Amino acid sequence: MPIVLDNTASLKTGATSGTFSHVVSAGLSDSLLLLTISLQDSNHANLPINTATYAGSAMTKVRQDTSNTNNVSAAVFYLVNPNIGTNNVVMTSTGAVWKGAISSSWSGVQQSAQPDAQNGKGTANQSASVASQIGTTVADNSLIVGIVSSETNLTGKFSDFTLTGIGTLQGQSFENVCSMYKISGAAGAGTAGGTLASSQSYNISWASFSPAAEISAAQGAWCSLLGVGL
Repeated sequence: MPIVLDNTASLKTGATSGTFSHVVSAGLSDSLLLLTISLQDSNHANLPINTATYAGSAMTKVRQDTSNTNNVSAAVFYLVNPNIGTNNVVMTSTGAVWKGAISSSWSGVQQSAQPDAQNGKGTANQSASVASQIGTTVADNSLIVGIVSSETNLTGKFSDFTLTGIGTLQGQSFENVCSMYKISGAAGAGTAGGTLASSQSYNISWASFSPAAEISAAQGAWCSLLGVGL
């Protein structure tokens, strides 16, 4: 079963807490909800995301990449088997900072041992006209999701992975988030990145999620014969 994008939603806010609705469609199998967040503030003590929930269920933080010497931060959260229907995504940060959040729901994703790989850029100041990060996927046909938090807008797609846009948001001209994805094909290394409108500070976080196991024709026939649901 291939991994397929379901729905997306987004919010930009300058408050400590942000709430927006996301729709997880009925009938999804092996579902996953992802949340990518860009935060920007000169007071780094305000940047950490403390909690993220969907329909009251806690989402798991994959990583948050924050530089010591620039004002941008990128974060990725996930939740397997999210509630069906229209429910609220709620996120809280340590302080009242600009947040651009993009959520996406998916089907066909393995329900345990996720993510299977992750990487990102933080700590040191990243400032260039090209944002890039090397990463290696573990499983074939994985879902790769990346987020670029930058002080200028992203004008080009992730390079080697050639990711497709999930969404972009901008607050002021220096408050930007771009979230993208790709179904990887064969597992292996590649460079995630993109072209910025000018040489400015940025951070990248990305994660990959393995697909659910395929049910072979023979397995399907036996399950059907035995009356076992797939």
